[in-house]
Amino acid sequence: MLATKKAKLNVDVINYFLTPSVRVLSEKEKAKILEKFDAQPEQFPAIFETDPLAKALKLKPGDMIEITRDDGTGRYKAYRICIAVEA
Repeated sequence: MLATKKAKLNVDVINYFLTPSVRVLSEKEKAKILEKFDAQPEQFPAIFETDPLAKALKLKPGDMIEITRDDGTGRYKAYRICIAVEA
């Protein structure tokens, strides 16, 4: 019989070598980003509050994160808004 229990991962998702640099923005920084892109929070890509990275960062719905990726040719920033999971 196949076990159906969910396995708990023992991986540090923040410091894992494949995870790009991530930081939680303050409300002031979030406001600057929204103004810079002339956008509303719902126009940014989402990260669910149940995502392992969101849990590790203790994100709450409405929080914004900045993701900095380095592909060897340059550094690129992306932003995500934490959203609640609807039942």
